[in-house]
Amino acid sequence: AEERISFLWISYNKNGYFWEFVIIARKVIMILVSVATINLSYKWRTVLVLLVILAMIRLQIGWEPYAIEAFNRLEIISLLIIYVSANLGLLMDAISDDYIRSAMLTVIVILNLGYGSVCIGYLPVSYTHLTLPTIYSV
Repeated sequence: AEERISFLWISYNKNGYFWEFVIIARKVIMILVSVATINLSYKWRTVLVLLVILAMIRLQIGWEPYAIEAFNRLEIISLLIIYVSANLGLLMDAISDDYIRSAMLTVIVILNLGYGSVCIGYLPVSYTHLTLPTIYSV
């Protein structure tokens, strides 16, 4: 039975088995911030989300829960891109020049597309460094 669910922790260090719960908690906190602070302006909600992201970046750097270093880097990069995108979104609201706003939106899109391509580039790394349980073996 352990082999069937080992995919939940196979990519984590011995001390990082709980990290999946941290990721779920992050998502729940983000939803709670969005729902519970509905009476606040979107600017304050974004600031609260940014604080959550900063805390998650700190946890990620402190724990480095993944057994594969590339996964730790990808997680930090993804959190940083969320952080930069949210900040640029706030800044876009304060700027009235459509040209600058379009440039900022372009930066956000390029960051996210670039991250997607980096993730695709790391797919072979993830499969060559993991030892899958026997139920997945050929």
